[in-house]
Parts: sequence; structure tokens; C-alpha cells
Amino acid sequence: METRIEHLVMLALDEDLGSLGDVTSRATIPANQRIHARITAKQVGVIAGLAIVREVYRQVESAT
Repeated sequence: METRIEHLVMLALDEDLGSLGDVTSRATIPANQRIHARITAKQVGVIAGLAIVREVYRQVESAT
């Protein structure tokens, strides 16, 4: 059974990427390009939305 988060992420990715993917990214970033990032905070904070971030990565990774 699909959860609300799975469904919302699916809709958002479909709206942003559609069947052709992101046209600007395809035109400007090589297909084999990989990046790494590090987020550094200067102060203690609260991160919201991690469940959604995990689901985005799950769906994007399973589509490749």
C-alpha cells in the first residue's frame, strides 16, 4: 500500500521531471556527473522533512 509521502513525492517528481527529465540539467550536466555535498551548520538546529528526503532518494535511485 502506497503511503501519503510516497504518493506526494511521486507527484512532485513527476511534475518536476516528467517523462523527459529535467531539460536544463540534461543540457548542462554530463549524464555520468556525480557530486558529493556536506552540510555544515554554524549553530545547533532542527532538520525537518527527513522522511521526505529519504523517499525522494529512494524513488530516484530505484528509477535509475
